[in-house]
Amino acid sequence: MSATGISAESGVGSPCDRSGEGRLIVGVDDDGIPEGVLRWIVNRSSVFPRPILVVHAWHTAGRAALFGLDRENAEAAVAQPAAVAVAELRQHQLDATAMPILGGAAEALLSQAEAGDEIVLGVVEGRSTRHSVLPSVVHEVLHHADCPVVIVPTMWRPRIGAVLQVLVGVDDSTRSRAAEAWAIEEAARLGADLQLVYVGLDNEPVALRTGRDSTLLAEARSCAAALGLPLTITVVEVSGIERGSALALVEAARDAYALVLGNHRASWLAKVTQMSITERAAWNTSCPIVVVPS
Repeated sequence: MSATGISAESGVGSPCDRSGEGRLIVGVDDDGIPEGVLRWIVNRSSVFPRPILVVHAWHTAGRAALFGLDRENAEAAVAQPAAVAVAELRQHQLDATAMPILGGAAEALLSQAEAGDEIVLGVVEGRSTRHSVLPSVVHEVLHHADCPVVIVPTMWRPRIGAVLQVLVGVDDSTRSRAAEAWAIEEAARLGADLQLVYVGLDNEPVALRTGRDSTLLAEARSCAAALGLPLTITVVEVSGIERGSALALVEAARDAYALVLGNHRASWLAKVTQMSITERAAWNTSCPIVVVPS
């Protein structure tokens, strides 16, 4: 791994403004909100306070029939985990509302998300290395969401006293621009160090494109200057030849506050049958991953 540090300087540019942001759409299961997800929401809400919508869904026919419930009792059962999660969030003085839904979990989350929202899901690190023919909730949401999706390990804890780092996986295409913009603003507002992580697929160093690099760094400097915040930028090269791009990114971000990745649009067949680099990273991460649609 090689790295060169670049300190952000004052620049001219349009302000990075999230004043018009929407809500956090938090998906929970029957066990309620995981500890790591709760910690992440509380931690991030101290910087980005936003309304929170807690979504818990049951397939009406399947789950209700399994437990021998009629529709009225099914509605009560699906409402309880969401209500418990909302109560936990309100104990931290957060603006939270429950949204129990009789229907598919992924469909419920996607139907509630609007422009400016972020969907938040918890995953158990290393729990999935492949998925079956029927897509998981995480798989379906990642591939169909039109807003950022935040994947938080269920046992995540902020590293007390550590330097905040926001990493963003970048490549030589224009498709990762949305992820780069999100990461630049996040790092600037948090006062965190920003790392642009290039993953090489062979033993040769990645050839960084000077022109595009300069554009990214200029945007980062403008954002930091507009917000009046310090920002340190590092360009990092990692090799993905040994363990693959996803695990190379996860290893680079092991101590980071967040890893930000773009989610490139795939065909319908690929969405159903393949696990993307982004999804492999999400299932193996020890830090929160933010997936920004391209």
